[in-house]
Amino acid sequence: MTRLAANGGALWRRARWADRIPPVGVTLHYRGTLETSSQIDEVVQFAVGRAHKLEWGSRRIQRDGRKGVLLLPHRHCEIVSVVFDVRTLDLVDAETGSVAAFTKTQFADFPTHSAICRFLRDLGSRALRDLEVEDESGHFASGKPESFHDAVAAARAVTDATYLDALKRPGETLQLGPHRFVVPPPERLWRRERFDARAVAEFAGVPDTVREFITTCEHSLREAVESEGMTLDATWESVQSVESLLGAIDGGSGGEQGEAFSNLAAAYLGRTLCEEFGASWSHAADEGLCIVNLGGTGLCANPFDIVAARLEWGPVHGIDKHYSSIGAEISRLQSLLAAR
Repeated sequence: MTRLAANGGALWRRARWADRIPPVGVTLHYRGTLETSSQIDEVVQFAVGRAHKLEWGSRRIQRDGRKGVLLLPHRHCEIVSVVFDVRTLDLVDAETGSVAAFTKTQFADFPTHSAICRFLRDLGSRALRDLEVEDESGHFASGKPESFHDAVAAARAVTDATYLDALKRPGETLQLGPHRFVVPPPERLWRRERFDARAVAEFAGVPDTVREFITTCEHSLREAVESEGMTLDATWESVQSVESLLGAIDGGSGGEQGEAFSNLAAAYLGRTLCEEFGASWSHAADEGLCIVNLGGTGLCANPFDIVAARLEWGPVHGIDKHYSSIGAEISRLQSLLAAR
């Protein structure tokens, strides 16, 4: 039987991003216990089947006395842990082994949040004894989409205020959910009347060796795909073409050849983002090679991490999806800047 936790207090520790965002958001907390150890494999099979049906990413794990599967429903959603302590049969956090698990969904979308809620209900009816779920948005209990949307709107108002306040401090780095920002100087901040994406100096902030690496990777990719009849013209459609090529690499198991192609794809993705939205390459000790100040908003993206996630988790991290969501976030932030 599935039980709802009281809204008055969180049952378990907060989300992994709790130290990076204001204490407002949408997190699903859940816990339960299996009846018998044989149910672990049954639950894993059920979870993997649901993930395949919904095109979620999935990874089976078995380590440190824990066994189960990790699900990734959306590129901007936290992992849904369906992992059990093999001794106590408790549902546990895959990373720490602590009883209960959670996933933050506010940076994904309502269909994803709703699908996770349905999955948890089905999990409770199939196997988990006394499944408890606490949904900070209230949607699990109410079934109303407005519950989720209202909670997300409240959280977004707080993160937007945090973002606008940070703009007063050029050079400051902040993480708001899945998005990393480095606040640009005032003269490089987006202004409707003066921002020209194509005028941004793409390689001004990196040494020549970095520029040569990126341009060589891009040139190699163009040569490789043009021999197959594809055209790379720095458009979303061309990013889709590269995504289809990444899909041919089996779950990151392409060895040295797959790793080499991932560098080519990441370089092309980064250059396309720079050309379309205006951005510059940067190299930081804590972030590696990335692009910064996308669209004059301070937004950063690491195309190498994006491609690595695509190879590890599959289409849920499609680079075309990342490209689209980055573009949407830039547009939203520019509207926010225009309204200041």
